[in-house]
Amino acid sequence: MAFSGQLTAGAIQAIFNSQQPPSPLIQVIDIKKIQAPQQQSQPQNDRYRLVISDGLYFQPAMLATQLNNLVRDGNLANLCVIKLLDYTCNLVQGRKIVIIVNLEIVSSPLDNPIGTPQSIESQGGSQQQQNSNPQQKAAYVPPPQNQTNTGGNTNNMGGNNNFRTQGQPNVNQQPQQSFNRPPPTNQNYGQQQQNNYGNNQNQNQNQNAGANNFGGSQQNRPPPFRDTSAPPAQITPIAELSNFAKGWMIRARVTAKSEIRNWSNPKGTGKLFSVDLLDEQSGEIRATIFQNAVDTLYPLLEVGSVYYISKGQIKLANKKFSSLKNEFEMSLDTSSVVSVCHDNIQVQIPFSFVPISDIQDLPKNDMIDVLGVILTVSDVANITTKNGPTSKRNISILDKTRATIEVSLWGATAENLTLLEGQVVAFKGLRISDYNTKSLTSVSSTYIETNCQRPEAKDLNNWYNTVQGAGGLAVVEVTKKNTAKSDGPRAGNFAGKTDERKMLSQVSQEHLGENQPAYFTTKATITMLKRDKGGPWYNACPGEGCQKKVTFNTVLNQWQCEKCNISAPRCLHRYILSLVAVDHTSSQWLSAFNEAGQKILNIDASKLAEMKEAGRDQEFESYFQKANFKSYIFKIRAKEERYNDVQRVKCSIVELQPVDYVQESRFLLEQIQKLSQR
Repeated sequence: MAFSGQLTAGAIQAIFNSQQPPSPLIQVIDIKKIQAPQQQSQPQNDRYRLVISDGLYFQPAMLATQLNNLVRDGNLANLCVIKLLDYTCNLVQGRKIVIIVNLEIVSSPLDNPIGTPQSIESQGGSQQQQNSNPQQKAAYVPPPQNQTNTGGNTNNMGGNNNFRTQGQPNVNQQPQQSFNRPPPTNQNYGQQQQNNYGNNQNQNQNQNAGANNFGGSQQNRPPPFRDTSAPPAQITPIAELSNFAKGWMIRARVTAKSEIRNWSNPKGTGKLFSVDLLDEQSGEIRATIFQNAVDTLYPLLEVGSVYYISKGQIKLANKKFSSLKNEFEMSLDTSSVVSVCHDNIQVQIPFSFVPISDIQDLPKNDMIDVLGVILTVSDVANITTKNGPTSKRNISILDKTRATIEVSLWGATAENLTLLEGQVVAFKGLRISDYNTKSLTSVSSTYIETNCQRPEAKDLNNWYNTVQGAGGLAVVEVTKKNTAKSDGPRAGNFAGKTDERKMLSQVSQEHLGENQPAYFTTKATITMLKRDKGGPWYNACPGEGCQKKVTFNTVLNQWQCEKCNISAPRCLHRYILSLVAVDHTSSQWLSAFNEAGQKILNIDASKLAEMKEAGRDQEFESYFQKANFKSYIFKIRAKEERYNDVQRVKCSIVELQPVDYVQESRFLLEQIQKLSQR
């Protein structure tokens, strides 16, 4: 694609001055990969720093992670001309950075940069820069190839200081910053790379006092948790927070607060709790508080109160545990600053209601908001869970789709909330359960608005009163879709979602499952089955249609199910099997659940568990040996999940069939025929 037009003159200056010219044409004059920290070393965690130019001025920019594939695939390269379709300009560590969310590639790389662009920061930078040296200039110089960085920062977003203006002081020569003052605007962008992207707390604590340590040195830092009504110099809207924003401070109201939860794993023990925060611009974010900060912040943070919060860590949110409309979440520790704000800011909690009839098509564990009329309310029941005794109450709700669903309320919410039949209630942050039938359950951060007076609630109430007065209401219960498999399907011929044949190497090459779940089929051979010490199964409820994990009550000497609220002397065992499958291109870890595990091992999980308990180890091991090196046509579901704060793609077996070599041969012949016709 050749470029014969002109760049949008004045675009960079307009963007720098907080304007947004529509779809400006600009040139990329530098691209640098910012490697993710080792503990997050996945391709989707990498970031790309760009320098963009309109021929007159250049400015640093960051590429949104969903556009990384453009660089990896070679479509977006140095000296390309692009059109900015969606972008914003944020203040990051005192420098204005353009965040590119969407773009269109107008031309392939040109031979040379267009014009002789100069740094916009030296020409029209911050007020502090203009006052100190209004004649400061810096022309863009392409970075030298294969130059070794000797500054001790191998992950420096500022590269080799190509964009530092002449006469600009080194950041390490700056005096200490006083508390609640913004960082200097003339520092080299990216000087503290690990502090920007890795959030390495040990590194932060060992940095020099003058190295942009917001708040000064550890010895001189004021107490992090204070009660003050003095407002900060500048408030950052929650909507502008991102994982590379620094020096921010928000003012927000606590709308929900969880209980303190203790955790334990092989790395150690700890405690945490979380709060949901909402600001005046209706921006919302979840903040999780860890370890020693829990003792100080749990009594300080109260639902309904307003706080100034700064010096927290911003990272990508785990949407599995939050329904807030924010792709980021916040972590607070003892270095964070939280102070009470005595101003009464006006906020309205935002809802994104999902029609009840649509819930049957949503995946398990999704967090959603629902508005409904209460049809039935059960009594409060006292049950015992693995975390101890608690209270539970079930209600059923209805909306204008004439669909009903059961909602389970837990703990203090079940005990203290006054609920009446015919009452319109708004729920924010309910989790979808999918045991036999679809249902909803509250979590610690669920917000419930009884006698809701929102326009949608009044409309629903009027509808309900009308249909009730008309002589009754026919409703449909939301149930789980029928997922029964047909008897004896042919090998490689699955019903349902797309069964496009893939090779295992394409899982990583095509980034399957990264943005949304992907389904595909593949022919592969099992080469290894993982054997856990306790066995590749879990203890399941013996109740009909229930597959929930059960716990053993040593007092009653019975297995107890939280969902069914039943006790039984014996439990069932259901497979949760991990295995490695290979084809001629690659290997892949796969997860197999009960039905698939039974086909692979050719024995029921409960019988295999009895064999292990009886000490028949040789017979037990023989089933795993027989399962090795058998080939199947697998139907796979690939979905991105978060584990230990790292995103990864998990592949699960939906169904498998032994290879029918006659049908497989016909399939291969058809593929060869298609190739020959190209």
